Amino acid sequence: MQFWCAATSDPWTWTPKPYVGVWLSMAVLVFFYVRAWRRHRPDRPLSALERRKPWWFGLGVALLWVATDWPVGALGAGYLASLHMLQFMIYTLAAGPLLLLGIPDWFLDRARQQRWWEVVRTLSKPLVAGLVFNAVLLSTHAPVVVDLLRASQIGSFVMDLVWFVAGLIVWLPVINPDSSLRHRSMAVRAVYLFLAVGALPMLPGGFLVFASGPLYRTFELAPPVFDISATADQQLAGLIMKVGNLPIIWPILLVLFVKWSRADQSVTPPPPRPAVDVLAGTAPPAGSQGASS
Repeated sequence: MQFWCAATSDPWTWTPKPYVGVWLSMAVLVFFYVRAWRRHRPDRPLSALERRKPWWFGLGVALLWVATDWPVGALGAGYLASLHMLQFMIYTLAAGPLLLLGIPDWFLDRARQQRWWEVVRTLSKPLVAGLVFNAVLLSTHAPVVVDLLRASQIGSFVMDLVWFVAGLIVWLPVINPDSSLRHRSMAVRAVYLFLAVGALPMLPGGFLVFASGPLYRTFELAPPVFDISATADQQLAGLIMKVGNLPIIWPILLVLFVKWSRADQSVTPPPPRPAVDVLAGTAPPAGSQGASS
């Protein structure tokens, strides 16, 4: 039994392999969530939205498990660059936001009193969160980093942990559990997601698609899987990076723009000021405006 998924020279087999580190990590997430829910649950009746939050969190943990454990985790760690990229997408665009949606605001009462909470405040700013996310994207897909970290179980664990944290950070300006840290403008949220998660990842994705040959020795030298070449696999990975975010980002952008439009329409304009009679210095009596015109 291995601790974590990592690159290996063994031929791929569909025989399931247990990874005890993955199981323990998921169990720890669920344990601390359940304990926090029981400790901090308010005495008042929960709203319908609050009652749905454990389901969001559970779905996020399930997706995180799928992306980390066998077979997706094993294939992405040492066999296919395309599965490596798919793991990143699941971590950052699916599991991350679901985990944040599953955290009630009242979980954070004690956290707001801690000094490290200022770090969360800083990371919740769109510019900071966008820079951190794209720095993680570029660094963890650089060939030298992938070949170095995926070669060992500890290195592969570190990469997955960094992805997990980045998947939380990138969504803080949009769906932060602390409502006071979300950016108030729906338009800013939409533009932020479009640039940080939608547009900028297309650049390294295009580089992978149009590279003349394999860039990752880990996947180039791995035993073949699905009878796909290393170059074709890398091109598929670049395609996933370029357009794999569209089915998630565009519906969210649509929702944000709809909310923004409704918010603008709900703002009632102030009542018109009565016309002032310049000569008398007073407002004319009611109905006089129509008569004078």
